[in-house]
Amino acid sequence: MDVDIVIHWEGQWLIGDYFSLPDDPRLQATMGIYSIHTGESDGELVYIGQAYDQSFARRVPQHQNDGLADWIEEEYAEIQLYLSTGHLGLKTYDRVTPQLVDDIESLLIGACRPPGNLSKTKTFSGRELLIRNKGSRGSVPRYCWAIIEDSECVLYADEDPPEV
Repeated sequence: MDVDIVIHWEGQWLIGDYFSLPDDPRLQATMGIYSIHTGESDGELVYIGQAYDQSFARRVPQHQNDGLADWIEEEYAEIQLYLSTGHLGLKTYDRVTPQLVDDIESLLIGACRPPGNLSKTKTFSGRELLIRNKGSRGSVPRYCWAIIEDSECVLYADEDPPEV
C-alpha cells in the first residue's frame, strides 16, 4: 500500500482562553488538519479538526460556540492545551477537495479516537487511504490507514507502515 497523503505537522501553539491563538502567520493557512493536545510534544491527543476555506486562526476559536469549549473546560480545566497544524501533501491525488479533507479528518478521528471528537468516531465511509504523519505530530501515530476487508472499511493507526 503506497502513501496517499503526507501530513506535515508543525507548531505547538498554546491555546488561550476562549480558544484564542497567538498572532502567527503560519496560522493563516486556509486548508488542513489540526490537533488539540495536552503538553508540548507527546501529550494526550484531545481533538482533531479540519479547516477548509478558512484559516486555522479563524476556525479554532469557533469551538467556543459548539460545545467543545465547555467540555474541555470540564475535562481539562487545569491543563494547558496546544494546537498543532497539519498541511496536506498529495502523493496519489491531483487536488485537495472538501471531500478528501473530510475523509482525512474522519480517518484520523476514527483511528486515533480522541475523546473530544463526538462525531466521526463510529464509522468511516471514506475510501482506502494511507496517511503518513511527519513533523511535530505529537501523539498522532506516524501512519493511519483505512482498508476494505470483507466489504467493511477497517481503520488502523501505528508507528509502522502497513504490511502489504
